[in-house]
Amino acid sequence: MVRMEGYATKSITSGSMKSPYKKDMVYFFVNKRPVNLSKKFTMLLGQLYRQHNPSAKYVVILNVTISPGLVI
Repeated sequence: MVRMEGYATKSITSGSMKSPYKKDMVYFFVNKRPVNLSKKFTMLLGQLYRQHNPSAKYVVILNVTISPGLVI
């Protein structure tokens, strides 16, 4: 079993609610444990996001639940 769930902001622009965000932020979890993503994957996620909203910063939180027998 593999299940993905998460959230992504619409946009965080420099003028919205005095945003302190200077860069894009990605939080990735496997079975609720934090995992460091490779820079290539993070860049790919940024490219996909910017196709729809090229000028905004974003925050993505993603949890992937995998059956323990499938985790290496």
